[in-house]
Amino acid sequence: LGEPSLLAVRALMAGHMQGQYQAVQDFLETADPKQTIDDIAAALGKVKGINVDKFKKDVLGETVNTRLEKLRDLATTIGISATPSLVIKDHLIEGGVPYEVLEKLLNGQSADKVLEGS
Repeated sequence: LGEPSLLAVRALMAGHMQGQYQAVQDFLETADPKQTIDDIAAALGKVKGINVDKFKKDVLGETVNTRLEKLRDLATTIGISATPSLVIKDHLIEGGVPYEVLEKLLNGQSADKVLEGS
């Protein structure tokens, strides 16, 4: 993950710890990817129910660090090397997937056939 993506994941995890995952997600969808922790915290300070001081502490805190480490280990174990990546049944799909392909995969069509274009 690049720095902007890593910061977004950290922010989502910290927001989740306060029950505010959706508020953070909504903000990040339209935010400049070059935002800093302070930028994100300042914007989220306007959201009811977010403790900005706790958010800033949690973003770089031990709980988030431990979760990220576990996710990195899992990604390494199953061979993920790109974002986005999906695991559907026993198939690892890396990179962007068109909606139509994703819909077929989630509806149970064979990943081998769908990904080969059959």
